Amino acid sequence: MAQDDWFRFGSATQTRSSDFRGHELSAGYAVTDRLNVLARYFTVESITTREDGKRFRLDLNYSF
Repeated sequence: MAQDDWFRFGSATQTRSSDFRGHELSAGYAVTDRLNVLARYFTVESITTREDGKRFRLDLNYSF
């Protein structure tokens, strides 16, 4: 469980930082020394508005 500074970008009057709280669940797997996969699942809720959300992110990292 983690709390981070969630960001929602918009125009100058719509950008809100530090208005979100949430959780992140992540898991990683090293395929080789130079290749790994990281899966991240986020659930966030806005403190002052109704902009709650969930997202899944999959990162593939390769070093050369």
